[in-house]
Amino acid sequence: MGLPEFCRAVYKRKSPITNQAKFVQAVFQHAGSAERLDDEYARKIFTGAKPISEPQYESFSTPVNKKSLHDFLLSHLRPLPSTKRTLDDRCQEVGKDAGLPSTLTIEPEAFIWALTDWFDAIIHDPNHCDVLEHCYRLRLEGQEPDEINPAPQPLYQGDRVDVTEPPALQKHKPGFWAEFTHTWTLRNVGSIDWTSRTLVCTNPTDPRIRPVGTKQIAIPESPPATRKFIKISCTFRAQGYEGAASSHWEMRNQEGENCFPQATTTFNVDATVINPDLHSTR
Repeated sequence: MGLPEFCRAVYKRKSPITNQAKFVQAVFQHAGSAERLDDEYARKIFTGAKPISEPQYESFSTPVNKKSLHDFLLSHLRPLPSTKRTLDDRCQEVGKDAGLPSTLTIEPEAFIWALTDWFDAIIHDPNHCDVLEHCYRLRLEGQEPDEINPAPQPLYQGDRVDVTEPPALQKHKPGFWAEFTHTWTLRNVGSIDWTSRTLVCTNPTDPRIRPVGTKQIAIPESPPATRKFIKISCTFRAQGYEGAASSHWEMRNQEGENCFPQATTTFNVDATVINPDLHSTR
């Protein structure tokens, strides 16, 4: 129940909103986005052919401007005087198209506020945005949903990294006190240069695996280049405890700030430490 479902449920051709693109553009504008969408991209967002981009997500405040969005939706949903339909009729129709139970009576004011809550969730918590009914029931009781805590963002807007061997794909299985080498293969797939950056181990004295000789590795300067790979290696030594192990790493700038606070495991090195004595008897 994301943005395409929101658009299909709420949109109705009505001057000055005469097409799908204009509807998306108006919703973004009234919700507080500074992004200006061209007609083609806005239409594809409406249909779901194109996703909302990271810069577009980042262009909204937290929460979105619900008051302005509410006023726009109220105006858009209010039937023309020349028709015999009422705002209650229109909101009931939107609720049905949005998947609300047909037995649920729609009170327009609470419902339109709930639509703003739904849009806010689509922007700030897109993986958990099937919230319209919950928010509407809260609004009926005079309550507002809890403010969404947005996921951490990169330190620099437009910064992105691709790691070709994340922890889930690693297969290191050292025995007690054995050493192994891990190589990170990184790509700068964002829009800003990487300069004076390092990979830093945040648990260098882990009881199962530890980096050997260093806990900080310089990253070569790299402009945005989706085809350019950066390879960086480090030697690790297993300790005398068997089982799953993880060496935790962050990419930091020259000032020691974490460049990707949202990437909590992206740079980690995982291994399964094996007791060689037990393993040899099996």
